[in-house]
Amino acid sequence: MNFEEYCELTQDKQKVNAEKSLLFTFTNSKDEEFSISPEKIHSFLVFAVENYHLIHNAWGNTPSKKADLHQYEEKSYRAIFKTASSPDLKIISSTGSSQTKALTLLISKLLGYLTGNKYSTPEENTYFQKSSIAQALSNWNKLDVPQTKEIRSPDKRNIRELFRQWMLENGLSPRTANSYSGTAIKFNDKYLTDIGLKESSLYELSSDGVSATLEALYAIPSWKEADEGGNGMYSAACKKLAAFLSENSLHTFIHLPKPFLLLAGISGTGKTRFVREQARFGTYKLVAVRPDWHEPGDLLGYETRLTGSGSPEYVSTEVLKFIAAAWKALVDAGLETEAGEQDGIKSLHVSGEQDALSRVRAHWLCLDEMNLAPVEQYFSDYLSVLETRKWHKEDGSFMYSCDALLDSGKLNVGGVKLKQELGMDAPEYAELWELFLQTGLPIPFNLIVAGTVNMDETTHGFSRKVIDRAITFDFGEFFPNDFEAFFDDEEAEKKYPVMLSFPLSSHTGAATDAAKASRSFLKAVNEKLKGSPFELAFRALNELLLTVESFNADVADKFRLQAVWDDFLMMKLLPRIEGDADKLGDILDSLENVLNTELGEIWNGDNVRPDLWRENNEYIACRSKRKIELMKQKLTGGFTSFWP
Repeated sequence: MNFEEYCELTQDKQKVNAEKSLLFTFTNSKDEEFSISPEKIHSFLVFAVENYHLIHNAWGNTPSKKADLHQYEEKSYRAIFKTASSPDLKIISSTGSSQTKALTLLISKLLGYLTGNKYSTPEENTYFQKSSIAQALSNWNKLDVPQTKEIRSPDKRNIRELFRQWMLENGLSPRTANSYSGTAIKFNDKYLTDIGLKESSLYELSSDGVSATLEALYAIPSWKEADEGGNGMYSAACKKLAAFLSENSLHTFIHLPKPFLLLAGISGTGKTRFVREQARFGTYKLVAVRPDWHEPGDLLGYETRLTGSGSPEYVSTEVLKFIAAAWKALVDAGLETEAGEQDGIKSLHVSGEQDALSRVRAHWLCLDEMNLAPVEQYFSDYLSVLETRKWHKEDGSFMYSCDALLDSGKLNVGGVKLKQELGMDAPEYAELWELFLQTGLPIPFNLIVAGTVNMDETTHGFSRKVIDRAITFDFGEFFPNDFEAFFDDEEAEKKYPVMLSFPLSSHTGAATDAAKASRSFLKAVNEKLKGSPFELAFRALNELLLTVESFNADVADKFRLQAVWDDFLMMKLLPRIEGDADKLGDILDSLENVLNTELGEIWNGDNVRPDLWRENNEYIACRSKRKIELMKQKLTGGFTSFWP
C-alpha cells in the first residue's frame, strides 16, 4: 500500500495527492488546495525530534488544550508549528498558522503510514509523540507514491504554491508573497495574448520566457501605467518569478543515458515537434541538414584562405555558435572551468557542486532530416569525441571532461572575429575563451543532439558505428499516431512524453541487484548473437546499466526492470539487425526463444508493462516482441530491417 492509498482509507474529507519527488497536495475543510514538498516535512520532523522540548513547551503554554500532546487542538498545534521558526522551515510555520488542521491531518497520516499504525482522527492521535516521529524518520525510505502517476510537470496551481513558498523562505512577508503569486501574476496574464503568446499564464513559461515577457509588457502603455500606479508590483512579481524558476527545477526529468538521439519515423509524426517540446525548459536550435554535407567542416565550420587580406579565417556555423551558447550557459550557472590533463591529453574540466546542476538547462540541437547526407562523414568527429565524455562525482561535487570537438589551432585561426561570432567577447566569458584556445572546444555536458530521420529512397542508411553511439526511437512504436488523442480536448486523455534532460553520468560500475540482473540478461541475449555482426560489446552494457539507473529500475519490480530491457532492445540491439535470410540465419527465432524466458513477465499478453517514456505511464504490450514479429514478416519478402 502506498501513501495515497493509505490516505484514501481514512474517513475524513481531506484529499491527498502525493506526486512523486515533487509535492504533497492536500485540501482543507473548504476543499481549497495547498502544496508542500516531502523534503520540508522531513526537515520539520528532524527538527521536532531534535527540539522536542520546544514543541512540548509550546503545547504546555497554550491555555486551551487536550489532555495529551498527541491529541489535536487548534491553538496548541498552531503554537507547535510556530516553533519551526528557522528560515528553511518558514513554510511549515506559515502554513501551520493559517491551515493548522489541514497540515496536521497530512503530517499525522504520514506518521501513521510510516509507523505502520491505523489512522483514525487527529483528536484521538496525531502521532506527534517523539518516539513515533523518530520511528517515521527511520522508515522514511518506505514512503512510496503510485508508479502509475508519473507527472509531466506541475500544473499552474502547484507552481504558484511553490513560488509563494519560495518567496516566504526568502524573506518576503506573507501578504507580499500572496499578492505577487496571485493578484500580480493574474493581472500580467491578461496581457499575454496581446504580445503574441499562446500560453495562458506566466506559470507555463521558463525563467527566460518570463524575463522576455516582462520586456514586452513594458512596451504596452496601459500595463506600464498600471505597474507605475501599483508601485512596480506587477514588474516585481515577474522578476521574482523569473528568479524562482531559474533557481528551481520544477519538472520531473529523466536524465538520458546518452546525449545523442535518433528519432525515426514516417513524415508528419511529430519528431521535430517532440524535440521542440522537450526544449521547452531549455534552449532549442533547429538546423536543416543539406544533402551536400560530406565532412565535419559542414557541421562545425572550416578554415579558409579565400579572404581579401590573404590571411586565413575560420568560417563558423550555426551549430558551432549553439555549442558555444551551451558552454556559456555553464558559466552562467556558476560552474568552474579549468584546463586539465587526462591520459596525457589536455582537456577542459567543468566542476562544481552537484546541486548546481539543477540550474543548468539542456541545449537541444535538432538536426532535421539528419540522413539526407551520409551521417558517418559529416558527423564523424562528434561520434568519436562523444565517447570521451567522463564524469566524476564525490562528496556532493562533480567534475566533467571531454576531448576537444574543435581543436585549439582552428580557434586561434579564427581569432577575435570568431570570438565575437561565438558571443565570447563579453567579460564574463573571457576566461572560458582562453581555455578554449589552450585545450580546444569540447562537447558541453548540457548539449543534446537529436536527429530526425526518414528511411526512404531519398535518404542514407546508418552504419552500426552510428547506431552503437545513439539512442534510437522508432517513433511509430514509442509515440504512435493516435488520431483520437490528437483531437481530444480532455487534458487527462492526452499522452505526453516524459521530460528528458542531459546525462549525469558517462560510465557506471554499479553493483546493485538490478545491475547484476541486467548483466545476466544481456549475456543471455549476446549468446544468441555469437559469431554474427550484431553481437553487443561493453559500450552497450554500460548504456544498459545507465538506463536502469535513469529509470530507478529495481529487481523488486520485475515489470519495470523488464520494461527497461525491452526498450533497450528497441533502442540499441534491433536497429543493428538487417539483411536477408542468408545473413541472418535463425537469429530472429533465437532471440524470440531467449526473450520469452528473459522477459517472461512481459513477453506475453496486452498491457503488461509500464510505458516509461510517456508520462501517464500507461501499460502496454512488449515492444520488442511486436518488432521482432514485424521483422520476421518482412524477411519473407527477402530482406528485413528495424527501420519503418
